[in-house]
Amino acid sequence: MKKPAALIGKITVRRENAGPQKKPVTVISGLPLSGQGLESFASELKRLLGTGGTAKDGRILIQGDKTAAVISILEKKGYSVKK
Repeated sequence: MKKPAALIGKITVRRENAGPQKKPVTVISGLPLSGQGLESFASELKRLLGTGGTAKDGRILIQGDKTAAVISILEKKGYSVKK
């Protein structure tokens, strides 16, 4: 069975320290979404995780170290994820 074009490729999820106080954020990059699609997916992730975040520069930033939860959500949606 062939994968849909939107699900081909690797999505990278990693933890970074951001801001002046170096607080942890989870960064999701490589999503096959842009513009409004990326914004709505970011909103869905923030709602599911109960945290804040943003979508900018083709990436989604989620506040806190939520890598395991994000990977689980993305895999349930059929994405191939690399940590």
